[in-house]
Formats: sequence, C-alpha cells, structure tokens
Amino acid sequence: MFTFTVDGCGEELRVVRFSGEEAVSSLFGFRFELASVTVPLDDLVGHAAVLTIQGREAPRYIHGLVCDARYIGESSSYTLHEVTLVPEIWTLQQRAGSRIFQGQSTPEIVAKVLETAGIPRAGVRTQLHGTYAPRDYCVQYRETDLDFISRLMEADGIYYFFEHHEDKHVLVITDQADGGAPIAEDPALGFNATRERERLLRFTLGESIRPQRVSLRDRNLHTPAEEVEAEEGQGDARELYDYPGGFQVGGRGGPETAGKQARMRLEAVQATRRSGSGESDSPRLAPGYFFNVADESHPHLEGEYRLIRVAHRGEQPQVLDEGATGEFSYTNRFDCTAAELPYRAPRRTVKPTVHGVQTATVVGPGSEEIHVDEHGRVKVQFHWDRRSAYDDGSSCWVRVSQMWAGNGFGAMFLPRIGHEVIVDFIEGDPDRPIITGRIYTGVNTPPYPLPDQKTKSTIKSESSPGGGGSNELRFEDAKGSEEIFLHGQKDWNIVIEHDKTQSVGNDEARSVGHDSGVSVGHDETIEVGNDRKITVGKMHVERIGANMSIGVGSNLTETVGASATFTVAADQTESIGANKAETVGIASTLAVGAAYAVTVGGAMTENVGLAKSETVGLARAVSVGGSSSESVGGAKSVSAADNITESAGKNIALQAGKHVNVTAGENLNLAAGKKAAVVAADQLSIQCGNATVVLKKNGDITIQAKKLSIKATGEVTVKGSKIKLN
Repeated sequence: MFTFTVDGCGEELRVVRFSGEEAVSSLFGFRFELASVTVPLDDLVGHAAVLTIQGREAPRYIHGLVCDARYIGESSSYTLHEVTLVPEIWTLQQRAGSRIFQGQSTPEIVAKVLETAGIPRAGVRTQLHGTYAPRDYCVQYRETDLDFISRLMEADGIYYFFEHHEDKHVLVITDQADGGAPIAEDPALGFNATRERERLLRFTLGESIRPQRVSLRDRNLHTPAEEVEAEEGQGDARELYDYPGGFQVGGRGGPETAGKQARMRLEAVQATRRSGSGESDSPRLAPGYFFNVADESHPHLEGEYRLIRVAHRGEQPQVLDEGATGEFSYTNRFDCTAAELPYRAPRRTVKPTVHGVQTATVVGPGSEEIHVDEHGRVKVQFHWDRRSAYDDGSSCWVRVSQMWAGNGFGAMFLPRIGHEVIVDFIEGDPDRPIITGRIYTGVNTPPYPLPDQKTKSTIKSESSPGGGGSNELRFEDAKGSEEIFLHGQKDWNIVIEHDKTQSVGNDEARSVGHDSGVSVGHDETIEVGNDRKITVGKMHVERIGANMSIGVGSNLTETVGASATFTVAADQTESIGANKAETVGIASTLAVGAAYAVTVGGAMTENVGLAKSETVGLARAVSVGGSSSESVGGAKSVSAADNITESAGKNIALQAGKHVNVTAGENLNLAAGKKAAVVAADQLSIQCGNATVVLKKNGDITIQAKKLSIKATGEVTVKGSKIKLN
C-alpha cells in the first residue's frame, strides 16, 4: 500500500495513484492524485512530504518538497487534489542570474551555490575521491543555479543522486566511477521469484557502438608554441576530437589535467556501451545504486548493474471507498549499465553562450590609474555583476586586442581604470572574455566637442598619475584648414636608422625654448633659395675641423657690436674682385708672425683717422707697380736699426717746407754720375772743424781756414775788381 504524509498537515491524504521518475544527475519528480475530506492548498504547497511504498521486503520512501498542488475534482466522498513532489534543490531552478567565481574548485563552487540557495548542509553529502584544482575564472551567466552547478559537475566527472529517508532526503554528490552501494536489503532480483518476493518482470541487455577515443587540444597563453594535447582510448574510426579542450582556462592546466579530462569524457560516452532496461515490482530500485540479476534460467543476463533511471507507477483506487474495484499495484521501469564499466554522467547541460559583445568598466586598485600585467591584460567590472566591488578582484585578467601584436613589436594602447571597453567572448564562452574595443561615455567624453569639431581625428593620451598633461597626434580635415598637429608633454626623441627625408611645400617655423643641438656624422648641405637670417642673442661659436668655404653671390656685410677676434692657425688668402673698404673707428693693430704681402691690382687708399703703428718682426718689402704717394698730416719719422736704402729708376725729389737735416754718424757721401748742384737762396755754409766756406746771396764767399793751400795741375786764375793779398 501507499501512504502520503505532509509535514504540518493533520488531514488524512489517501493516495489514489501516483507516477514519478528519478535518475542519476537529474531531479526526481512524482505526481500524486490524493483524496481527502478537505485540505487547504496552503497546507500542502511548500511543505516537506513523504511517500511510503510498503513493499514485500522493505519499505521505500520518497521524500521531497511539495512544489505544486491543485484541486482537480471530487468523488462521492472526497475532494481530489493533484500534488507534485520534488527534491529541495528543485528550488535552484527558480533562481537564475549571473555572477563570477574566482580561485575556487568545482566542489567549492557547488557548496557555495547550495548554501546561498538555503539548502541545509544536513541535506547534502559529498563523497569525492579525486582532487580538483581551483578554477581561475568561472562565470554563471544568465542560467539557473541548477544548470550552473550541473554543468560544472558534468565537466569534472561528478554526478549526484538522492538518498531517501522517512523524514528527509539527502543529495549525494560523488565522483565514484567504479563500485557503489547496493539497494536496500537483498540486491538480487530474478524472474521466477514467488509473489512473496520482489522480482523482475522484464529485462533486456544490449551492446552498443560507442566512440573509441577522445582527443583534446588546448592552448596556453604563456606558452603558445606548446599545444597541449591528450588522447584516451584506442582506434581512429570513432574519435571524438574537441578544441578547446577546456583544461587551459586562465592559463592553467597541462598534460595531466588534459589526460584526466580526456579519460572522463571517454568514460562518459562509453558508460552505456553495455546497458540494460526492464520492469520490476521492486520499489527498492533507486538510481545511483547497484542490483544483481540472479536467475539461473537466464545466465547470459546475470551480473551486477548500476541503476541510472527508475520510473515508478502505482495505484490503489479502493481508497475512495466507492465500490471501486482493483488492488494495490506497483511497477517500475528502469535503465541500468553494466557495473564493470566506469560511470560518468553525460555532459547534458549546455553551457550558456554570450550572443554578441558587452561593455564593461576597467577596474583596479584604488591607488592606481593603470593596472595591467606583463601581457597587457586588465581587469573589468561587468555591468551585470552585482557582487564585485569595482576593484582588482572583479574579474580575471582579460586580454586586450591591439592593432598589431608581434614578438617585441606592435601597437600598445592600454585601457585605464574607469575606461569603458567592449568585451567579446571567444566562441561565446563567458569564461573567456577578450577586450576588442573602447567607447566613450557620458563621463569619459571625446577629446574635442562634437559635433562642432567633427573633422578632427586624434590620438591623445593623458599624463599619469594625476593627469594635467597629454601627448597627442591630431589630424584636422576641414577643407582649407587641413593640419597635422603633434604635441609632446615633455620629451620627443626621434631615431632614424638610415635616411630621413623631409619636404615642406611652403613656410617652416621652428622655435626652441632652451638649447638646441645638431650632430651630423658626415656631410651637411643647407640650401636657401632666397634670404637667410640668423640672429644669435649672445655668443656664436663655429668649429670646422678642416676647410671652410663661403661663397657670396653679391654683397657681404658683417657687423660686430663690440670686439672681433679672427685667428688663422696657418695661411690666409683673401681675394677681392673689386673694391675693398675697411674702416676702423679707433685703433687697428696688425701683427704678422712671419712674412706679410699686400698686392693691389689698382689703386689703394689707406686712411687712418688718428695714429697708425706698424711693427714688422723681420724684413718688410713694399712693391708698387706704378706711382707711390705718401701724405703725412703731421711729422714723419723713419728709423732703421741698420741701413736705409732708397733707389729710383729716374729722379728722387726731396722737398721740405722748412728745414732738411741730414746727419751721418760717420761719413756722408754724395756722388753724381754727371753734375751736382747745391743751391741755397740766402747762404750756403760748408764747415769741417775750424775750417768754413760761406757763400752768401750777395755774392760773397768767405773761406776761413788755419792754413789754405791751392794746388792745381794747370793754371790758377784769380779775377776781381780788387785783389788784396796780405
């Protein structure tokens, strides 16, 4: 017989009929038709209840939560209700959302979800034998809590079933692929049992073709050249190959993890390679437990089997007391697998897919403006995330798409904290976000007001930390005002490994606020088509290692505000095609260490406003091709430490406005090739010691001597009007 009891309900509830199904890694569900005198629906819905099936060998309990109750009619004596019984974790189907788990293993995440949903710990038993690495980043995305934990367990080879008691039911979570607990009492069932014993009514056993091998491949961000692969099983004909294998999430995982995943996937698809199905009248059959087929008349069916699914059906219409015929009846249909095959639950729960891109906000520690790792990855806060705190714990490190990415070269623009970015997901996987773009918001506005300056295109950065400065490359495309603008907040360094060509079609202006230096390793050529002007506020220094040549097509004017010093280490040649004028306001000094030659093809005029001093350390020669004229406004003095020689091809004329004095320290020699004339206008005196000869303009000649001798080789003629002789 069947009884049904609801906690807190004192009304007798008679089970007219029921049906239900339970399976491994699935929620059980039972539907009852109940008869009662009168019972409010509120006394049923939301309360724990238990169905007791009194079998021939042991009672079987189905304990759960009434999730639905409805009035369906009346009999002559009772009110009829239909009631649905489910496990307590059925409520996880009523909870859906999106949230992020980081650094937690699958068992830890499942426990957290159950705890958050209010499932008591006493209602859960974990029997795990394997080890489970933390998942770096795991997202529940727009899915129910039940779907979320189901797909995580399926991915890690964990399954669950329910253990029923009279006062509770327990969720059993396990990864035991081999072995397990038998059904209550004697697990052996046969076909020919007496009616006092529970028995098999029908049983079929089959073999099926299943995949022979599972091959997985995945890729590690940190070692992209090393493809991690794993294979489990033999044969190529029936291979299941998958990429990505799902064991490199967050960059973790390697050959060991890959091999475990491949093995679990192969076990899951081969678990039903040898399977059976049947019917029985034993209510003790329950999924997750083992039973034995023991019937000597069918030896090929004998063996141990794991129950995967059991569908129950029972009825007792006689409880209506309306003369209804029929007896208590119960049967079930079941599916099972051979016990010798490892069991893993199939991967039935579909992982949600992100359809399209999302936007998110870049986050990080409050003390930073730019928060990245060695790969340029950032962390984000998704707009749907209600639990994270907009800090560096809001997400995993998310890769950022760049315009170009090579080995040590490419583009690099790193999103900063507070920026809004466009996030895509590799193959739509919410666990594998990747940033593909950036967008402006009402807070982060464009660099220039729009639409007013819509013709501008720019790349503009901001100084960090603190802002207040920027580097910028801007393009202005307004017709007639086209411009390329480059701004550097501090330094600008250009390195060209080979040639650089720069062409300016019109004017160029260059302003340097402080020093400017140009270093040319080889030649430099500067060509100016028109005027060139150089203004130096203070000193101007030019150093030339070898020769310097300056060619001026027309005039050259040099103006020095103060002194000018011109030093030539060796020779200097100055050639002037026409005239040269040199004006010295005060003094001029010319010092020549060795020879000095001045050659003038035409006339040369030298004017000195005041004094002129000329010093020659050795010899000095002046050669004049034509005439030479020298005019001295005052006195002129010529002094030679040795001889002075003056020579003229024709005449030498010496003229003085007053006196001419010729003094010789020793001898004075006057010689004429033909005639010699000494003319004095008033008086001519010749004196040697005490002897004198004086000639006066009146014709007197006075000779005074101590002794006078007149000697002639011929005649001596003396004429005079009077001749006096003492």
